Amino acid sequence: MSKEIDKLIEQALAEKINVQGLKDKIRQRPDMTPAYSNKKTDIDALAALDGDSTTIGQPDVTAAFSDNAKDKERAAALFLSNALKQSSEKKEINQFLSTVGKDKTDAAEFTAGKVQAIDPKNIRSVAFKSLQTVSADPEADSKMGQYPEGIATALNTVFQGKNTFKSRLEELKKVCESAISNLGSVSKGSSPSSAIANMLVLDYVSTLVREVDAGAAAYNFEAFLAMLSGGRVVGKELTSAGKMGGADFRSFDQSAGSAKYYKNLSGITQSSKGFKIGEPVYYVIAIKRGQSGKGTSDPRQITSLNIYTFFLIKLEDNVNGRDYFAFKYSNGTSEIVDIKAGTALNLSKDLKNKGEPLTINLVTTKNQKDIRAVIEAIVVKQDNDVANSLEYFKQLMEHLHTANEKSQAYGSTGVIGKGDDALKAIQESEASFNNLKLCLEGKCPDRRQTAIDELIEAIAKQNLLK
Repeated sequence: MSKEIDKLIEQALAEKINVQGLKDKIRQRPDMTPAYSNKKTDIDALAALDGDSTTIGQPDVTAAFSDNAKDKERAAALFLSNALKQSSEKKEINQFLSTVGKDKTDAAEFTAGKVQAIDPKNIRSVAFKSLQTVSADPEADSKMGQYPEGIATALNTVFQGKNTFKSRLEELKKVCESAISNLGSVSKGSSPSSAIANMLVLDYVSTLVREVDAGAAAYNFEAFLAMLSGGRVVGKELTSAGKMGGADFRSFDQSAGSAKYYKNLSGITQSSKGFKIGEPVYYVIAIKRGQSGKGTSDPRQITSLNIYTFFLIKLEDNVNGRDYFAFKYSNGTSEIVDIKAGTALNLSKDLKNKGEPLTINLVTTKNQKDIRAVIEAIVVKQDNDVANSLEYFKQLMEHLHTANEKSQAYGSTGVIGKGDDALKAIQESEASFNNLKLCLEGKCPDRRQTAIDELIEAIAKQNLLK
């Protein structure tokens, strides 16, 4: 009990720093400009914010950072955090600043909204509509991004009731883990539609990570996070000074987010110039890991992503040549960092000790198979509406893709064989669609009998074409 009382007394004594004698505890370096004498008035003003001008405490610092007009008082607090000699006063000033940073990030809940779909009629491409991405970064700041209807609808289904960015990342992890455990309830879904939605999300993430080259994947990861939040990409966003902004995307509630997609958790930096003072930015750092657990840049070797998240807020710009930032990590701790004004900020330093990463596994543990192989396992091992629906949907996607590619080849060459292949794929896609429709209506046909009927029908159609 006495230890607890001593601790409370220690905390009470540390709540205030006496202004008297503070001058003697400030480092006087030749490069420390302006000198303390020029800051004395600002320090006195900081101390007086809570009505008691003899001490500086948390209420003073909080008041300074709660009022945009108190720029001199804020500068005084930051000056003290850098200029005080290594002492208890320096530690307490930084604790005051950390509390301010934590309070600001606590109020910055990253709300996620409904993912908006783009109308295909608004995509100008004739044959390559899937390549269009400009709708994710709309010209008007007030608008949300628009994404392909298929994945947008699937995400809205999978993330129904998940209205924060964090909860959606956790749900994505849950869906992937259920899938790689083979035949998990989440991967199957509670109905044919939910199973297909899960399959689409799994397929999208796997394709993004494992089948897109490293250069393009970094941008696509930004767009994916924007889509995950129901927000928009902000690649063209500028600060008031005309500098490139620090945010890569904004969520449904206009909160700022930034994405980093790296091989290793080291050397990850961010320019200090692109931040808006006082605006929390939510960082999502994905580390690509291979089967051995080490980092890899080869998409085909990536088996999991380790995702680290934290809030970062720029407290003040160029105070005596220093930029000040507050970090709030996923484990709840906060930290004040100051760097030379205009230089790069180290984001990855000691990050592995500031909260466990959220790991998203993309291959099965047993045989390192891609998560999409899980769909094959469900189809092969089961004979129910969910398994049948997944198989018919998979067939439909394959036939439609073939029809699209062969139609382009036929149109650009006039080769009749390619036209025949296109027509065949169109007819097969119609059969797959009709079977899928019956499954979604609760009247799923027997897949084995359907396969025999389709074979007979295909032979008959081929004979008619001769």
